[in-house]
Amino acid sequence: DSAVERAKEKFLPLLKRNLLFWIPVQFVQFSFVDEDLQVPFLCICGLAWTVILSLMAGSTKGYSDEEKPYCVTGMEDECELPDELFPVNADAKEEVELISK
Repeated sequence: DSAVERAKEKFLPLLKRNLLFWIPVQFVQFSFVDEDLQVPFLCICGLAWTVILSLMAGSTKGYSDEEKPYCVTGMEDECELPDELFPVNADAKEEVELISK
C-alpha cells in the first residue's frame, strides 16, 4: 500500500530528472566522446545516475529516536538480538542447555 503511494509520488519527478539527465548525456556522448571512450563515459554517467536516484528515493525505513542501538558482535552494551535471527530446533536447544550447565 505505502509502496504504491510512494511510487505515485516519486514517478513523475524521477521521469523528469531521467530525461533531463540522459538526453544531454547521450548528446555529449555521440557528439564529443570518441568511440573508444563511449563505454567508460556511459559507465561513469550510469554511476552518477544511480547516486541521483538513491538520493532522491531516500530511505524507505522509518527511523525513530527510540530505536535500539545496532549490534555488530552481540556483545555490546544494551545489545539485544531477537530470537528469530537464530532459529533453533528442539534437539539443538537441548544440546545448548546441556552444554551451558
